[in-house]
Amino acid sequence: MTLRAIKQIALGNILVADDDDMLRLLISSVLIDVGYTVLTAADGAEALELFAEHNIDCVITDVVMPKMNGFELTAAIRIMPGGERVQILFMTGSDDYDSIQRAYEAGANDFSAKRINPLLLVERVRFLFKAQQIQDSLRLSEQRLSYAQRLAQLGHWERTLGGDTVAVSPIVCALLEVSDGIDLTWNSLCEKIHPDDLEMVQHELQHAIAQHTVYRFEHRFVGRNNVVRVLRHQGEVVPTDVPGEWVVRSTMQDVTERRAQEDRIHFLAFHDPLTSLPNRELALRALDSAITDHSREYQHIAIFAVGLDDFSRINSSLGQAAGDTVLKTIGDRLRTQVRDSDHVLRTGELRELNNGCLVARTEGDRFLCVVTNLQLSEAAISIAKRLQRSISAPLPVTDTELTLSSTIGVSLYPHDGLNATELIDHAFAALLHAKRQKGSCQFFATEISERARHRLTMETELRHALDQHQFEMFYQPRLRLADNRVYGAEALVRWRHPVRGLVNPADFIPLMEDMGMITALGNQVIDMAVKQATQWAQLDPEEFRVSFNISPLQFISSDVVAEVDAALKRVGGLHKYLEVEITESTLLSQPEMVSATLQAFRERGIRVALDDFGTGFSSLSYLRKLPLDVLKIDQSFVADIGVSHNGTTLVDAMLFIAQALGLDCVAEGVELETQLSFLTLQKCKEVQGYLIARPMPASEFMKWRQKWNTENNGAKSA
Repeated sequence: MTLRAIKQIALGNILVADDDDMLRLLISSVLIDVGYTVLTAADGAEALELFAEHNIDCVITDVVMPKMNGFELTAAIRIMPGGERVQILFMTGSDDYDSIQRAYEAGANDFSAKRINPLLLVERVRFLFKAQQIQDSLRLSEQRLSYAQRLAQLGHWERTLGGDTVAVSPIVCALLEVSDGIDLTWNSLCEKIHPDDLEMVQHELQHAIAQHTVYRFEHRFVGRNNVVRVLRHQGEVVPTDVPGEWVVRSTMQDVTERRAQEDRIHFLAFHDPLTSLPNRELALRALDSAITDHSREYQHIAIFAVGLDDFSRINSSLGQAAGDTVLKTIGDRLRTQVRDSDHVLRTGELRELNNGCLVARTEGDRFLCVVTNLQLSEAAISIAKRLQRSISAPLPVTDTELTLSSTIGVSLYPHDGLNATELIDHAFAALLHAKRQKGSCQFFATEISERARHRLTMETELRHALDQHQFEMFYQPRLRLADNRVYGAEALVRWRHPVRGLVNPADFIPLMEDMGMITALGNQVIDMAVKQATQWAQLDPEEFRVSFNISPLQFISSDVVAEVDAALKRVGGLHKYLEVEITESTLLSQPEMVSATLQAFRERGIRVALDDFGTGFSSLSYLRKLPLDVLKIDQSFVADIGVSHNGTTLVDAMLFIAQALGLDCVAEGVELETQLSFLTLQKCKEVQGYLIARPMPASEFMKWRQKWNTENNGAKSA
């Protein structure tokens, strides 16, 4: 997640306390840029005054500060009004265990080294706010419960030490499902306790009796129809009026629903809701715990970042429900592969993850596998191959069977990092590098980290480019061969980077698809293409169409017809001056919906073109049924004209198919006179390519077109 994406989350007030002016400025600048309100203090005393004067949601504090250090500041905040709910993050150059332990004992929620990446700091703050929301929700629930307890009569029981009879209230009888007024003995009361909890209950009571103190515990109770409920006991051991005699007095309450709610909140905070696997935060905590507790029995920990290859095509072709099924199945397979033999501990409790392994889902189609019991680092290779084999096994989804491949990035402790955040980041950096070769496995190296930082920079710049409208359209002419004149153009998006200049779409479109930004970019493309087509139509009423591409992801995830209609309405344009281009992968995604959308375009007067014809898998019978107007032959086939007999014959066949289906045909990538001559002889309607003209800005295009049409007025292509 980048800084721009984080802005969508509800923000709050943050207090930054640090005696380092530069660091304080850096932290506050990053947080302000995201959208938080930030107050700063140069020492603990000043920070405490600001906390008392303002409504603070989160405190980021250094440890060593003048007047009052971070530990003292935290302790003071915790006893102030509102201090119990504020989130406190220690950020210090001292990361030894004693400092960490003391920070948490003072009341800190999280602990981070000062060298943390600013983006990761924002992510940590975001998680602290999320935890605060959960805690506030839980605290509100507790307040309501407390109010109900004051209004309601709680069940109570008491037993004189040395005696066997237990005096109970009617509510206790109801909770234990026994008749009111019945004499209960201590043994009969213990029989109501779940066998697995009995030892714990006896231990808690014996400790309270020995210490003459208060106690509180919960245990399970199996009632009628084997319904399991959770009962809470809270009491004390006090002396009676009889000298030397002590009595146990306790309340009893059914907390089944409350416990289930707390467990659910805890689960949602640390698990992926789709697959029920641990999330990144739990993986970080588990890995940090494993690193802290590692012993001589295993000196290596391996972190596997697993990414599914071409997963976006599953969602676009089979729908999100099928994609969710795939993710859940893959999660189960990965968990099975590191279960038992790798001592996987699958529960969500952090203490049960220590010295074990886990599988987590971090985001999208990416998973984390942590294996802690490696005697040799070389064992990571065989584990990675095992994970890839499990993913590649045939996977039935709806009425089809998928065969998936996966790419894996690997980092190793202690070689590639000494803390969980660093190791996980390095594993994903290796995965990003390995994505260049699908189905591969890449171990982390320093140069990979540099590439990962480059991608992170690109992601941030692309979000900024989208917000600042740095994208613009270039237009490539489409030449009509019948009269050698230009009556159309294809709109092609370019990124005008403030430093690097004009960036080719091949360098940013795939990344924007991975980031889920392609629909937003596609909507800007529609706006720009529609606006330009309308301006040209107003200057020259002669029929001239502007074509533009709609990506499969945009086609599936948004109502593109409505987007085009809205864009035309904003500029007062007409549908007849537009042509939309789609790829064969779009046709295969959701046939009924796609066909209806294409028909809606045609009914409005917008022509529909099938781009890159021949590179996909659509059948002729399928094409015959679709509302299409144009087939565009991909430039890879045009390049073979005159080079090989098979290549020339294949283009000839494509032209014949277009004519048989009653469709116009446009050849892309025409760069040679021999290609143009062949296409003219074979009755291809239009061509585009560098032989005619390269894509150019709108300001140059119309001048170029007027000059071309004037010079070629009435001329025919040779």
